[in-house]
Amino acid sequence: MQRSDDYLMLIDGEMAASGSCQWLGSVNPATEESIGRVPLADPADVDRAVRAAARAQPEWNARTVAERGAAFARSRAAVA
Repeated sequence: MQRSDDYLMLIDGEMAASGSCQWLGSVNPATEESIGRVPLADPADVDRAVRAAARAQPEWNARTVAERGAAFARSRAAVA
């Protein structure tokens, strides 16, 4: 069962729980406070992620270094 403090995996542009329906608790090591849970990927999840990455690679490879850097900067800003 998914809870409000669960984080999902991003696979092929979609947020997803694991096909195994298993979760791993994440704990702040400084305070030992529960941060949330992350999905435990099963082999099918890994296969989906690898296939998605293989499909995306040619487009990523075609980008310039500046375009790749800008994409990383946007990602960093999104999680900050």
